[in-house]
Amino acid sequence: MVGLNRKQAAQWVSKATGCAVYPELVRYWEAVGLLRRQRPGCRVPAEYRIDDLVRLRLIAELRREGAPLQRIRRAVRNLRTLFPELRDRPGAWHLAVLGDGRVVHIEGQNLFDLARRPGQSGWLFLLDARDYLTKAQRAIEEHRARVVAG
Repeated sequence: MVGLNRKQAAQWVSKATGCAVYPELVRYWEAVGLLRRQRPGCRVPAEYRIDDLVRLRLIAELRREGAPLQRIRRAVRNLRTLFPELRDRPGAWHLAVLGDGRVVHIEGQNLFDLARRPGQSGWLFLLDARDYLTKAQRAIEEHRARVVAG
């Protein structure tokens, strides 16, 4: 499988989110455990797959919203458990990252009620996970086509 290298992944997420994301920041997010650790060598570059790009975009968006690292870490962990289901299930996937970092599927739920759950800090971040996934897949496919075209 052909994935994006660290610089390409940073450029893609910067374009997708409007946030300035640099390869060094992506490397830091790997070091603190938010992303899968890449072990590039001289001849083997880092390779970010679709699920890595989805997580990378979520991290950048949550940082832009001012979420603390612990909340982002919990959201990434929760998204990781939802990801296999997200890839295999057709249709829209609207997710909410709650104030404590939990990620919940909000199909048909009242957002006002969701935000008023006990223990909520009033912070709620909504995302269209299907859009994240579709755009990440497109980025990988475009990169693969460029590599094959040579």
